[in-house]
Formats: sequence, C-alpha cells, structure tokens
Amino acid sequence: MVKSGIEIARMQQVATTLRSYFDDVDVLCMDGVSSIEIDRSVRHFLHRRGLQSALTGYRGYPAHCSVSINEVAVHGIPDERVISRGDVVSLDIAASGGGWFTDMAWSFLMPGASRKSRDEYLRAWRSFVDLVRSITPDMNLQELARAAEESAAKRGLIPIAEFTGHGIGRSLHESPVVPFCSHALFNSGPGERIRLIPGVVINVEPVYRVQSGSDSGITRDENGWSYRTTDGSRAYHFELTLAIGERGVSILQWAGMAAAELSETPPFGML
Repeated sequence: MVKSGIEIARMQQVATTLRSYFDDVDVLCMDGVSSIEIDRSVRHFLHRRGLQSALTGYRGYPAHCSVSINEVAVHGIPDERVISRGDVVSLDIAASGGGWFTDMAWSFLMPGASRKSRDEYLRAWRSFVDLVRSITPDMNLQELARAAEESAAKRGLIPIAEFTGHGIGRSLHESPVVPFCSHALFNSGPGERIRLIPGVVINVEPVYRVQSGSDSGITRDENGWSYRTTDGSRAYHFELTLAIGERGVSILQWAGMAAAELSETPPFGML
C-alpha cells in the first residue's frame, strides 16, 4: 500500500517514539532480570507514551513484546527465565499510535559474552547494514532477497528463510511480504514482479544464524509461538522500517535518516 508524504511523516513520529525505548535499554540493567519484567517495562513505556501494544492479543499472543534469548530465534514469550551474563537477547516490540503502526526489533549482547558471540553479533549487524544500504527505489523483492543472502554469506551467516519482513501502515502486517532468501519466493507470485516504488513502507528484519551443517533447521515450541534453532546456535535479529522515496530510502526510526547513513558500529546493543 503506497503512503503519502504526510502519512509517512505520521508513521515516522510513532517509529521514533518507539525507538526511544531501545535507546534507553541498558544491557547492564538487563543482567539478572526476567523476561517478564522486561515485558512489564514495555507495557509501562507504551502507556506513558500514548501507544498501544500491537502484539497483545494478536492471533492470541499473550504479551506486550517478544523476548528471545540465545537459541530462541523469534517470538520468545516473556516468562520467568532470567537473563544472564553472556546471553544474546532479541527484543521485538510492535505498537500503534494515532492509527499508525510501528515495529522494531534489536538483539542485545549481554556483558560477559564470549569472543565468538561478539564476533557473530558484529557480523550479523554489518550484514544487516549492508542489506539496508543496498535497498533502492524500484528494486524488486527478488533482488532484495539476493542482497540479503549475499551480505550474510560473505560473513559466514544465513538469514533464516522462514522469517520474512512485511509492509506496515494502518495495519501491522500489510503487503508485500519481504523475503530474505531467494528460495523463499514466493506464494504471491515471482518476486521480480513486486517493486519497491516510492511511497511503499516496509519492515526489514532478517534473522541471522551462523552457517552450519545438516542440523541447521528451526523448530516451534509447544507454546505455538517461539521458534528455536535445532542445533542450539544463537540467532541475531534486527528490524527497522524503511520508506521508499523518489531519490532514496529513509529509516523512520531515525527520523527519516537516509538508509545509506546507517553506521557499521551498532548505535546500541553491546558494550
């Protein structure tokens, strides 16, 4: 669904408000905290900022955010599990305000992480940066999927094919579905037919894992929501909202900053 400039500006206001929660998350304060406590803090933040959780009750989802730890790739339901030194914690929050939706995810690397985890984290972030920078007006979704694969592969990573991005606006999930693996194309038709024309707004959110051997799939937990890697490897998840313009691509969470300006150094998430 194509958005007008005014509509994108309204979406940007909501997106920058949500980003301020991620700005303020201190990995030192997460150490020893349960994921259900993080969920409570998200609920209080959204209430104070006049936003509503877009996850609570969505298809029966029972929480205000998703907190995925280590081998849990996405949709970790907050519970009493305590975050520990060295963990990778991926926080995913979706909210609405003024009739517009926003969605953002970020992986945080806890103090005490191994050199291996720090290396994987930075490789995942830089793969994400390369992907975001590569997106251009009139790019088709097949080109985007290939860019995601290539930026990950050169760093020994893969985007998990089952997890896709999406359009966003008046609803949390709008068309198009945005794949990050070319072989995931495409229930709705060949990816080369769907182009990112000016006014399209998408959420880009590959979930990365290290390339490994044959036991490299994912499995869904009994709760019906959480997915984890079958070999126990860690997953890394970053998500931002991109608006396609006539001359380039902008990031709504950073007040319309040009996608090309996204830094190779993570603005937050690790010490």
